[in-house]
Amino acid sequence: MNWGDIAFDWNQVRAFLATVEEGSLSAAARALGLTQPTLGRQVSALEEELGVQLVERSPKNIMLTPVGEEIADRARLVLSDIDQIRAVARRSGNPAEGTMRLGLFPTLAPYLLPHVVPGVRERYPKLKLQLSEEKTEDVLTMLRQGELDAGILALPVNEDGLHKEILFEEPFVMAMPATGCEIGTPASISERQPPHTLAIDELPFDSVMSETMRMV
Repeated sequence: MNWGDIAFDWNQVRAFLATVEEGSLSAAARALGLTQPTLGRQVSALEEELGVQLVERSPKNIMLTPVGEEIADRARLVLSDIDQIRAVARRSGNPAEGTMRLGLFPTLAPYLLPHVVPGVRERYPKLKLQLSEEKTEDVLTMLRQGELDAGILALPVNEDGLHKEILFEEPFVMAMPATGCEIGTPASISERQPPHTLAIDELPFDSVMSETMRMV
């Protein structure tokens, strides 16, 4: 076989990946809005085009063959690149239209987004924000894999290949009684009070954010 002569039908590749992700032809067909016979034909057509068996079929589920596992990994990367190419093409016409995929860590989202999202929607009404609240390492992984366009993270972030911009700085402060406690005067063991841990919803984030956020 001359591999250079293979003409990929990317709908077949997407059908194959959906089958892998969903674990069965029936579930993949539902996810893509296709009938099961149609999806099965697309997967079979891809196998015929490549000249290899990608999946082992059974009445209840499917299993990837070794070559199917490798092709699935590479197909995810290729389809991600294709989606990014399409997104670049759409944004080149009008950067304020299309979808912006933004990731940020959950402890920041409920305090930052209410200040930012209304202004973005007002200024860019045709821009759709697709928000993902994930752990920092997951946001970085999604950025590397092309699943996000940008992420909002706490510095430092030691990750090569990413362009970084400082959006704001938020200082940490210590709160203590106005009287009865002087800095630099150690208290005896008997005078020390047991520590009290504040729940996150006890902190005055709205006032702190409005007073200390410095947008760059």
